[in-house]
Amino acid sequence: MNIIHWNISKKSHPMYALRKYEDALFSHIKELRQDWNIGRIWRSDGKIFGSAVFSWFFYKSNNADIVHATSQTVAPAVYFRLKNQRNLS
Repeated sequence: MNIIHWNISKKSHPMYALRKYEDALFSHIKELRQDWNIGRIWRSDGKIFGSAVFSWFFYKSNNADIVHATSQTVAPAVYFRLKNQRNLS
């Protein structure tokens, strides 16, 4: 099974509550099911492309069976993914 996490935090973010949640969720699922292919997408560290709205263009599903948005702020990115998929067919 392929799972991708769309993280709202950036790699450079300090270890506060949301970043801790995303890291713990990711590592615990990897420990539980080592046969699953689990990946994650972080927001860019840049000020413009790392903003929540611009980051929606960079979240991809990578043909995953499950895409988990770790924050409601990331969830609207799915509309950009659906639009792109419709244009390809």
